[in-house]
Amino acid sequence: MRCPKMDSEDEALEMQLLQEQNADRYTPLMHLLKNNHLATFKSFVRQALNRQPPSIDVNHLLSYPEHRTFLDAAASLNLPNFVAFLLEVGANPNLINSERNRAPIHFAAEAGHSEALEALLKDRRVNLNLEAGGLTALHYAVKADCGICTRLLLDAGASPNIPNGKGITALHMAAEKNSREMVQLIIENSTYLDLDTFRDRKKDTARTIIEKKFPDLAKYLPTESSVPPDPQYLLKYYLSANDEANFLKVLGTVEDLNGLGNKSELLRQAVEKNLRATMKEMLERDGLMDENLYEIAKVAVERGHPEILKELLKKKPKIAERLLMSACQELGVPSKPGPGNRNNRFECLRMIMEQGDIDVRQEDDKGNSPLHYAARAENREAIELLLQKGCYVGHMNSFGSPPLAHMAPGILEPHLDECLTSSNERTEEYEIIMNYQNLVPHNTQCGADVSYLERNRRRSSFKNRSSNPCSETEALLFIANNKSLRHLLKHPLLASFLYLKYLRIRHVLYVNFFLYLVYFFMLISYIWVITSEAELEAEELRSKNLTSIKPKQDDDVDVAEEENGMFANLENHPIHSALLFAALIYMIVRELLQFISSPLHYIGSPENWIEITLIGLTGGLLLGGGVKLGSLAALLSTWELVILMSQHPRMSTDIEMFKTVTLNFARFLFLYVFLILAFAFAFFVLFRDPENENFVQPPLALFKTIIMLTGEFDSSDLPFSHFPVLSRLVFCGFIFLIVIILLNLLNGLAVNDTAEILSQAELVCLISRARLVAYAERIAVGQPFVPKTRLCCFINYLPCQSLTTGPVRFMARRILLFPRYLPHFTLSVKPLKNYEITLHGRPFTGSRCSTLKMDPVVAQRAKEILEAKGRVSSEDKILEEIETMRRRFDGIEAMVREIRETVRNNNLNAED
Repeated sequence: MRCPKMDSEDEALEMQLLQEQNADRYTPLMHLLKNNHLATFKSFVRQALNRQPPSIDVNHLLSYPEHRTFLDAAASLNLPNFVAFLLEVGANPNLINSERNRAPIHFAAEAGHSEALEALLKDRRVNLNLEAGGLTALHYAVKADCGICTRLLLDAGASPNIPNGKGITALHMAAEKNSREMVQLIIENSTYLDLDTFRDRKKDTARTIIEKKFPDLAKYLPTESSVPPDPQYLLKYYLSANDEANFLKVLGTVEDLNGLGNKSELLRQAVEKNLRATMKEMLERDGLMDENLYEIAKVAVERGHPEILKELLKKKPKIAERLLMSACQELGVPSKPGPGNRNNRFECLRMIMEQGDIDVRQEDDKGNSPLHYAARAENREAIELLLQKGCYVGHMNSFGSPPLAHMAPGILEPHLDECLTSSNERTEEYEIIMNYQNLVPHNTQCGADVSYLERNRRRSSFKNRSSNPCSETEALLFIANNKSLRHLLKHPLLASFLYLKYLRIRHVLYVNFFLYLVYFFMLISYIWVITSEAELEAEELRSKNLTSIKPKQDDDVDVAEEENGMFANLENHPIHSALLFAALIYMIVRELLQFISSPLHYIGSPENWIEITLIGLTGGLLLGGGVKLGSLAALLSTWELVILMSQHPRMSTDIEMFKTVTLNFARFLFLYVFLILAFAFAFFVLFRDPENENFVQPPLALFKTIIMLTGEFDSSDLPFSHFPVLSRLVFCGFIFLIVIILLNLLNGLAVNDTAEILSQAELVCLISRARLVAYAERIAVGQPFVPKTRLCCFINYLPCQSLTTGPVRFMARRILLFPRYLPHFTLSVKPLKNYEITLHGRPFTGSRCSTLKMDPVVAQRAKEILEAKGRVSSEDKILEEIETMRRRFDGIEAMVREIRETVRNNNLNAED
C-alpha cells in the first residue's frame, strides 16, 4: 500500500508535467522512471501520446548528464515493467544511442540484468545480432560474465559467430577470459559454431585457444565445417584486419549488396581506414540514401581523407553544404603529427567549397560560423578561402565573440587589399572598386537590384527576412576596441565604409545638435533670469534687515528662494518657463525613445546618465529650484554640448585628447591620493588655529591643500608659530614632493598623451566615428520593447505593433547600407572625376549621385595600395620569366652535353 506522501508527490509531478508552459517534460519523466513510479509514468505517457500531435517522443534522447532514452534507462536499471510498457507504446528496441554507442539490449546485457533482457527479447522487433561499437549483446553478456543473459540470448537465436572489430567472437572472448563455464555454455547451446574462420591479432582462432586452455572441452567442438561463413561477417572481419584484397574477393561473391545488413557499417569502416578501392567498388555496385552518404562523407572529413571525399562528392555533390561546418570544425582538432595531416583537412575543405554555391554563412547550435572554427584553428589558407567566399567577419556567436577575436592582423590586412580592385586604367574612367561582402551581416539579402527589393518589400517571405535588421558596424566596433586590430581602421576599405555610414547619419546628427543647441540657450537664459531675480530679492532682504541683526550674505539668496515658493519661477517668468518646458519635452522624448528602442545599450552609455541628470535638474529648476541647481545644470549642459560637438570629424580629435588626458590624470592621481590626504591631515594638526578658518576642520584643511596644489600657497598667512621647525619642514616636503615632483609628472603625462594622440589623429578620429555610428545603429535597430510571448501575441493585430520592433526602427532604413543602399555590396570611386561614387545595383540618378563624393584621403590611399599590388605582380612576372629562361638554358646545356658525349663515343668507336 502506497503512503499518502508518495501519492501527493506523484500528483504534484503529474500536474507539473501537464502544464503547457513546461518545455522540458522529459526530465520529470526520467525522475519518475528512476524512482519506479510506474503508474504515474504510464498515466502521463498515455495522455501525452493520445494528443494530436503527441506532445512527447518515447525515443527522445535526453541531454547531458543523462544521455539515454527511456528504454535505455529502463534496461540499465533492470525495470522490466517499464521495458514492457515502453515497447508497448512504440519505443524502438533497436535504436542505437549515439552518445553511448549502445542499444537497449546492449545496456541490459552489459549490466547483467536478465529480467530487463528477457522483457526485451519478448518483442519480435529486437535484432539479436545488432552491433554497436563492433560488439553484439552476446559479447557484452560474455564480457559481464552473466551466464543467464548469455543463455537467454542463445536460446532466442543470437549468433555466437559474429566477430568484433578485433576478429574475436563471443566464444573466443570467453576462452580468452578463462571462463570455462561460459565456454561450455556457448558450446552446449549453439546450433552452429564457426571456430576456424576468424583470427585475433596473434593469429589464433577460437579452436586454438580452447584446445590450449580447455583440452577437455576440445572433444565437444565440432569439426571443421564445409558450410561457408556468413559473407557479411567475413567481410567485416577482413575489413577489421585491413585486408583489402580478400575483402574485395569475398565482395565479388556477393550478388546483391542489399542483402548485407551491415552494408552502411562496412562502407563506414572502409572510409575510416582510407580504403579507396573498397569504397569505390561498393558505391559503384550499390548506391546509398542521401542521409547515409552524408554520414559516410562526414567520416571522411573527420579522418582527413580527401581522395575518399572526392569520390563521395562525385556521387552526391549536394551533401557538400552540410559538410562545410564539420570540415571547419575538424581544422582545429588535433591530428597525427606532420604537415600532411593538416593539409589533408584543408584539402577536404577546399573540395567542399568547389562544389558550387555553398552557404558559408551557416551556423551551428552555438551560433558559430565556419569562419569561427577556421580562425580558432589559425589555418591561414582556410580563413582566406572562407573570406573570399563572403564570410562575415563580425558575426557574434552565442558567447558574443566574433571570428575577428581569433584572427591576426597579418591575415586580415592582405584580404582587405584583395577587396580593392580597379578597372579602366590609364583612362579618364579609371575607377577603384571596393567590395564590402565581408561586412554584410547574416540574414541580409544582397545581390538583387533595388527594383527587385521594392517589388518584394510587401511579400511576407521577404518581409520576414528583412524586418529584423541588425547592426552593420559590430565588426568595426570590435576592431576599434581591439588594440592589435584598430590600426586596420585606416585601411581604405574600412575607412570608406565608416565614411559612408557617417554620411548616412550626419543629417540626423545635425538636427539633433541644432535642437540641443536651442535647449542649451533656453536653459542658460532661464538660469540667468532666475539668478538675477534672486540677487535683486536678496538685496531687498538685506536692506530690510539693516536695523536688525545682519544675516550672512551667502544665505540671503537662499532665504529669498524659500520665500518665493515652489512655482514662483513659472509665475514670474511664464515665457521663459514655457520655452524651456518645450525644450525639456524634446529632451525627454529623445531619451525615452532611445531607452525604449535599446534599454541595455542605453543604460550602458555614461553620456546618457549625464543627460538623465540634466533632465532632472531642468525639471527641478522649473519647479522652483534655485541657483544651486542652476549652477549644476549649466555645467552639465555645457559638457553635453562639448560631447555633441565631438561628433563632428574635425573636432573629435581635440575633444578625444581632452578626455584621454582627464582620465589619465584621474588614474594617476588616484595612486597618490593617500599622500595628499596625509599632508592635509598634517596641516590640520600643525596649523589649527581659531583665528585661521582654513584649518579649523579636516574638510577645510583638505580643501586648502587642494588649492595649494595649484601653486596658491599664501605662506604668509600660514600659522608657523605653533610648531616653527616641524611645520616648516612638513611644508617644504609638501612643496618638493607634491608641487614640484607630482605636478611635473602630471604635466609630462599630459604632454605625452597629447603627442601620442596627435601622432594618431586619423586613427583616433576613425575610432570615435566607429563608436558613434555603432551606437546610432544599435538604437535604430534596437531590441524588441514588448517581448513576443504567448500572452502578447494579440499585439500583432493592434496599431501599436511597431512597439515590438522598437519605436525608432524607421531610422534603420536610413542608416543601414545593406541591402537597399548597396544591393551588390560594392561601389566604385573615380579619382579622376572628383572622387565620384557609383553604387552598384542602384539606378543612376544625377541629382543623387553627383553630390556623393568619397573622402580624397581614403581614395588616394586605395590607389596607392593598388599601385603597390601592380608593382608586386610585375616583379613576379619578371621573376617568372627569368626562371623560365633559366630552365631553357639548363635544357640547352643538357642537350649540348649529351651531343658532346655522343660525338665522343662515336669517335672512340671509329678508332676501334
